[in-house]
Amino acid sequence: MGIGSCEHPSRNPLPGDEGKGLMAGRWPVHDVPVASLTGSSADPTLGWMASPHLATTLTTFRATIQRSKDRLIAIPAATQRELRLARRPDNHLIAYSIRPASPPGRGRWNHHYSKLTHDNEFAIPSDVTGLRPGDDVEVKVHEIIPHAPLPSPTAPSPAAPLLDLAALAAAAGGDARVDGSDCVDEYLAEDAS
Repeated sequence: MGIGSCEHPSRNPLPGDEGKGLMAGRWPVHDVPVASLTGSSADPTLGWMASPHLATTLTTFRATIQRSKDRLIAIPAATQRELRLARRPDNHLIAYSIRPASPPGRGRWNHHYSKLTHDNEFAIPSDVTGLRPGDDVEVKVHEIIPHAPLPSPTAPSPAAPLLDLAALAAAAGGDARVDGSDCVDEYLAEDAS
């Protein structure tokens, strides 16, 4: 078998694709509608989202990866005001997509979560290898996730089940019978009849 051909019969080049290079014609493309979650479309450029929250974009901004702070990106002040972000010591999480700013409108979006610093900056993870300090990037913010620390775990009290029952009894209201167990036989006789 030569270059541009496959042994599997379903992967043979399409008519007219012979001799157009190594990958030409190896994977035939047919005019099949692309299905989505809401229906189908004949437009082959439509597809599905990797995660539903990526369909929502809160804001988009351009920034420069800082050279001296280990790949940090500072959210511009206007964007911070738009998203109502304040300087906080234990800041929120951010779901975002990032790609190089040049050429404009081109490039693969990388989707990530990061924790914001006190100054509303976030670090690009190390798996995004195509971006270097000093590069201009385009960022889409999809979601701001408030950070709420979990309470520290405590050892359960041996009286916890009894306290829960007492709370349930108090919430249920009082007993209409004020005579206690003096007239239990009469109450049972009334219920049986």
